[in-house]
Amino acid sequence: MLIPLKQWAENVGINSATARQKAGRGKLPAVKVGRDWLIEESTPNTDSRIKNGNYKDWRKKKMTRYDYQELREKAISNPTFDNLKNLADWLSNYDMNSWNGEFWDIDDGQRLYPVYGDEDENGCFPIVNYEIA
Repeated sequence: MLIPLKQWAENVGINSATARQKAGRGKLPAVKVGRDWLIEESTPNTDSRIKNGNYKDWRKKKMTRYDYQELREKAISNPTFDNLKNLADWLSNYDMNSWNGEFWDIDDGQRLYPVYGDEDENGCFPIVNYEIA
């Protein structure tokens, strides 16, 4: 049975303006009769938004899924480019006090140095590797 969109919105617990916007965008299977929207009474409200908080600060979570100690231990025990870069990225984003303009000061008197390559066409010296000393 078709009912007015406003009544349907009240039944499912959403704002009638939101329901009209969804109908106008084709997100709800409603029909417009004159100036009124009608919808099947049994139509469920589908809300595709993610509400559980998983995407809160998703950009930061990319770097913070490892804590500093784990990153440091990986970089020291296995100093591959990726492990050293992950540590440098973490330090750049979350511990600006450890950068002195030349190296990052990590625990126990150790330092993480960026290794710069040759100047590129833009006059920049890209980081090509890292070293721990």
